[in-house]
Amino acid sequence: VGESSDRAAELQPEVMCISAMPPMAITHARHLCKRLRERLPKTRLMVGVWHPSDAQRAAHRITSCGAEVVVRTLAEAVEKLRT
Repeated sequence: VGESSDRAAELQPEVMCISAMPPMAITHARHLCKRLRERLPKTRLMVGVWHPSDAQRAAHRITSCGAEVVVRTLAEAVEKLRT
């Protein structure tokens, strides 16, 4: 997490895409979003949570930590990036 946020701070990207993989996908994504939000307040954060058991709950938990967009499929991620 530290190395990722350091590198991102150097690059100052407009958008960052985070892939949340089990186990502990939600917990790790929330932690990373908090760290990135502190370092990159203007960067748009998108989190891919692949096949969550409760998509609404996962999205709520992750957006409460700074992500603007939570997606469940790669196609959905591509669509959101285009808008």
